[in-house]
Amino acid sequence: MLFYIDQVKQLAKRVSEIVKHGDVITLDGELGAGKSTFSKFLIEALGFDYIGSPTFSKIITYESPKHCLWHCDLYQMGDQSNQKHTVINSKQNTFNQLNEYIYDSESGILIVEWACKYPNLKLLEDIIEIKIEHYSENQRKISITKHGRFNYITI
Repeated sequence: MLFYIDQVKQLAKRVSEIVKHGDVITLDGELGAGKSTFSKFLIEALGFDYIGSPTFSKIITYESPKHCLWHCDLYQMGDQSNQKHTVINSKQNTFNQLNEYIYDSESGILIVEWACKYPNLKLLEDIIEIKIEHYSENQRKISITKHGRFNYITI
């Protein structure tokens, strides 16, 4: 479906109404498609002040009495074979940390940008996969694939 920016915000609000601890939202799409914008809208809809994209920090944790949320950006998690040893260690540390969140996911909500770089996420049960494509300056094509309990929920 095609979405204008205000409709993307409404979609993020709808997702915020149905997610709970243990859920995973994955975001994929080309650079500049709107993954971080969707994340921002979702994080704000969940009641947090958006800190920014975790492109360089890899993972940002948001906590409140109601929610714990981990926002991950795996953009820099490229092909290991072309990277230096220290970068490989950094990538492995990020994936290890991500695994900890996944195994402890009942205590929070996980949002992962560039999820295609970490295929193990597809093994999880309750996932909303969102693919965002640049359609025009003001519109994005958004595809949603639901897994687990989300199969029975209208988004």
